[in-house]
Amino acid sequence: MTANKAVIDTSVLLKFLIKDDPAKAQVVEKLLKESKSKDMTLYVLPVTVLETVWVTEKVFGLNARISESL
Repeated sequence: MTANKAVIDTSVLLKFLIKDDPAKAQVVEKLLKESKSKDMTLYVLPVTVLETVWVTEKVFGLNARISESL
């Protein structure tokens, strides 16, 4: 049995979160929704999370807050 695997990079996450290109955001949303039904494992590396937070804060001016309960 071969498992489907994919690594999600920063640009993919940003397209989904920022939606500056609706067509690409829709493709990413479809990938995320269909990954479970297609038995696909998606990986997001820690550096990708850090880059995504940095870009959303510095470039787009969004404020990411981490819950104090973590």
